[in-house]
Amino acid sequence: MSQHCRTHRPVPRGGARAGFSKTHSRQRMECSQYCRVLEERVRLLRIVWKFAMWRGDVPTQRNPMELATVKDASKRRRKPRSLTVAEFQSFIAHLQEPSSTVALVCVCFGLRISECLALKWSDVDWLSGKLSVQRGIVKQCVDEVKTTGSEQQMTLDAGVSDVFKQWKQTSQFSASDDWMFASPR
Repeated sequence: MSQHCRTHRPVPRGGARAGFSKTHSRQRMECSQYCRVLEERVRLLRIVWKFAMWRGDVPTQRNPMELATVKDASKRRRKPRSLTVAEFQSFIAHLQEPSSTVALVCVCFGLRISECLALKWSDVDWLSGKLSVQRGIVKQCVDEVKTTGSEQQMTLDAGVSDVFKQWKQTSQFSASDDWMFASPR
């Protein structure tokens, strides 16, 4: 597919004539964009096929779109850049609660957002200063954490413990079985 992306580029709208203009080179999609568009189309076809099987329009079988892949479509193009402490502090200063607390917890403990949103107040051991990560939540479905290494107990720093205490006092969900970052909706 990457060979295909290098040699075949989509022609801009306006027909073949537009393909010979000077702006054609500027209007061409880059390989990564083209591959992402293909991957998105394959993903949509998978969803449509799955829906058609659910409705009974096609017999229930292995989804043939599972066999379609676009090589390097989800490959990282740039190396991610880490924020400095000052950049992160500036970032969370612009966030409202509970987003700033969620961001702080994710960064301080290295949690995935699914693990952070699945924290309950009972996961905090205030006496020993420990936070227990036991579950994850995705699309309102509670399940195990993504990897076995993610299920762990971590030590609470005094500063993070104070942030937790402050959030617990301001949150309307502060019972031990409540989610730390529950939505009132």
